[in-house]
Amino acid sequence: MSDKFVWSEKTSHRYAYFDLLLSFNQLCGLAFVILSGYLFNTMEIGIKWPSEGDNGGINFHGMFMSTGLVFFQGEALLSHRMYRYDNKVLSKFIHTVFHLLAMGFFSTALAAMILQKNANVRSSIPVFTLLKGTKKRLRQKIRISVDDIKRKASQILDQTTKIYSRIELEKKSIEKRPRRKLCCRNLSLKERVEVVEGRGMPSKQ
Repeated sequence: MSDKFVWSEKTSHRYAYFDLLLSFNQLCGLAFVILSGYLFNTMEIGIKWPSEGDNGGINFHGMFMSTGLVFFQGEALLSHRMYRYDNKVLSKFIHTVFHLLAMGFFSTALAAMILQKNANVRSSIPVFTLLKGTKKRLRQKIRISVDDIKRKASQILDQTTKIYSRIELEKKSIEKRPRRKLCCRNLSLKERVEVVEGRGMPSKQ
């Protein structure tokens, strides 16, 4: 048995497992699309183009998003692995087609959600109006917070001014008080001591 024959036998054996896993993967992808369609089609009104008075556009959005970004995107990534020994033009063509499908489904789902938000009766205000209102509310909150900070700062300044004025009044009242002379006896010197402005001066009795 030649080395070339052994290599080709190992390669074919390895690719048999790859084909098996690839088939299982494709079945899982198909089951995902079917179950997603069943789920979104049985929720409320089902899959429907956005219209006023129902939520069919939300289910439409979910179905197209899941199919485009999960199934078609996965197929686009697998195309390089599946056709790597074929002509590169074929693999790139299939890769591009699935990517375009993914982007198309994504764009359609995004447009459906925007139209649903604009057409829904419960939120009949357009999206740009909602954004404008949100911006206005944020400005009001910021303005209120700034006003609170200014008010608290003015209160602190008033309290500081009052405390400073009280200290000044206390200083002035202390300065206006008459100075008293205190007399005491120095027992060690047995002399009379007059205290004037904090200084003791001995004086004879």
